[in-house]
Parts: sequence; structure tokens; C-alpha cells
Amino acid sequence: KNQVMQHFSEYKLTRYNLLMRGFRITLIRQRMVPRMVMVLKQQKLSIKLEEGL
Repeated sequence: KNQVMQHFSEYKLTRYNLLMRGFRITLIRQRMVPRMVMVLKQQKLSIKLEEGL
């Protein structure tokens, strides 16, 4: 009975770690995406400016 509980707690821990890792990855992605969009917009703007000159 004790072994089962130990196994269950380990299982819960690994699931928790996986969830946290996934959560962290999504957070990083959410931060990265707007930055990428900004960079792309800036690049497009600079290209337009260069074409205008």
C-alpha cells in the first residue's frame, strides 16, 4: 500500500514538472512572438523607407 502511494506521488511530481515546463515554454513563446512581430514590422518599415529614398 505504501509503495503504491509513493509511486503515485512520483507520478504526480513528474506530471507537475511536465506541466510547469510546458507552461514555461508557452510563456517564453508568448514573449517571443510579439518581439518577432515587432522586428518584422521594423524590417518592413526600413525596406519601405529605403525604397522611398
